[in-house]
Amino acid sequence: MRNRATLAGNIVNASPIGDLSIILLALRADLCLIKGNRRREMPISDFFKDYKKIDLEKGEIIETIEIPIPFPDSGFRYHFEKVSRRRYLDIASCNSAISIETDDRIIYDIHISAGGVAPIPLYLKETCAFLRSKEINRQNLEEALEITENEISPISDVRGSASYKTKLLINLIYAHFNHFFPALFPVESRKEKVTK
Repeated sequence: MRNRATLAGNIVNASPIGDLSIILLALRADLCLIKGNRRREMPISDFFKDYKKIDLEKGEIIETIEIPIPFPDSGFRYHFEKVSRRRYLDIASCNSAISIETDDRIIYDIHISAGGVAPIPLYLKETCAFLRSKEINRQNLEEALEITENEISPISDVRGSASYKTKLLINLIYAHFNHFFPALFPVESRKEKVTK
């Protein structure tokens, strides 16, 4: 019971930098909400409305969190990145998760989420839409990252300036692709571009 409540509580808390919310957004989780005999389902991406505002009625609770299981031969990959002042048990300045399915060098499906760059745990809808059906290469990723910059709205606070958080997220997304395809997205070339 404690573990189930902790997971749902993390989601309902609606922190813009909640690690579990970011993870579940990229995994395309669905929430099942119950109130008495009434039950309704929604994608977790529709659950967060505004800062600390969620689509949860008075008396409703999260009954289940459902994550679709990818097909064995779908080329599915998943990755999570987080930047915080301490390595463990710390709130993120920025975090990001990705799930991706590929067919040869083509992105068949992709879901990217970001925390610390908007009032809510953010699903990067426009960035993902751009990358679907695209070839996996440096040019397409750089164009996608330009879309990402227009899709986010970070604020300056104790965890960093808005500009810093923007750069963090861009590099975290690049780190996802470096993790999956290191030959195509070497770390050194990204560092050179960022420091210019």
